[in-house]
Amino acid sequence: MICPSCGQQAISMLRYCTAFTRGVSFQQAIKGYLKCHNCGALLRIVGFTPTLWIYFVILFAAFFAFWMLLPRIIPDAGYKGSMGILLLWFIFVVFGITYVRWKNTRINKS
Repeated sequence: MICPSCGQQAISMLRYCTAFTRGVSFQQAIKGYLKCHNCGALLRIVGFTPTLWIYFVILFAAFFAFWMLLPRIIPDAGYKGSMGILLLWFIFVVFGITYVRWKNTRINKS
């Protein structure tokens, strides 16, 4: 995320993922506001790029395919193998919620 007023990184990924450390009150953070940690400008999240939506569509399509093929996967990979695949999918979901969402957020100056 690049700040529109100073041109530097507005907020770190860790601060973006928590609503308590965005530099604004909790009610403002829930509404999508954050404060640039370089220049102090009040910013608002206005949306996300299509890359984020494509990422999650592919991720949930992969989960649906896994769910449909689960009766065939269990005899080959066993329960531990299928749980490993599910854990890998969960890791990709957490990666999408944190890093991919942070990189693909569109912000404007409020």
